[in-house]
Amino acid sequence: DTTVQRGDGMFEVVRVTPDGQPLGLSLHIERLFQGAIPLDYKIPASRSDIASWITAIANEGGEGMVRVLLTRGSMAGSGAHLPGFSVDENAPPTIVVMWQPLPKWPASTRLYPLQAWWHPAGTWQTVKWLSYGPNMPMSRMAAKKGFDDAVLTSEKDVVLAGPTFAIGWFRKGILETPSAEALGLLPACTLALTPDCAKEPNLKVSEGVYHIK
Repeated sequence: DTTVQRGDGMFEVVRVTPDGQPLGLSLHIERLFQGAIPLDYKIPASRSDIASWITAIANEGGEGMVRVLLTRGSMAGSGAHLPGFSVDENAPPTIVVMWQPLPKWPASTRLYPLQAWWHPAGTWQTVKWLSYGPNMPMSRMAAKKGFDDAVLTSEKDVVLAGPTFAIGWFRKGILETPSAEALGLLPACTLALTPDCAKEPNLKVSEGVYHIK
């Protein structure tokens, strides 16, 4: 499977409410199928199939999150043409749906700014790749500095996101978040739901381009 060998796959993580309901399910499903287009990935199931699997796992697991992994399977050039290799070129893609507990965040979090040198913006950055290789060392580097995690910035010190999470902060009573459209970021489903969540407590939400200073 080339996904195991090269990280050539996609994923989604759906928050599950205390009563076992997937949050923002349609947003996650749509992002998954839209991300498959530039990758030329033929998802071997329908939107309704995947939605039903996520819902079933969410109902069974309860509060937490449901992770969906899509692998590509084998493809031409994965080694079958080499002498001495036994590779099934017809190995199918795989969809894995599993429940996980929520991570335990501290009451307050200190983030260390690190430049995301690999961030090019544009089409490829809006695909939820399985390959988070460059992101993961950033969390470890921040921990060595005595911080809880990292906050990624552009080469011009513009705030992008955390290595594995979206980010927002309050300033002067306004919840500010980086603009995915302006910065070429992967659209975060959590942030897409934020304006609706902010209506009841009458909070103002602003998306924009913010420098780390």
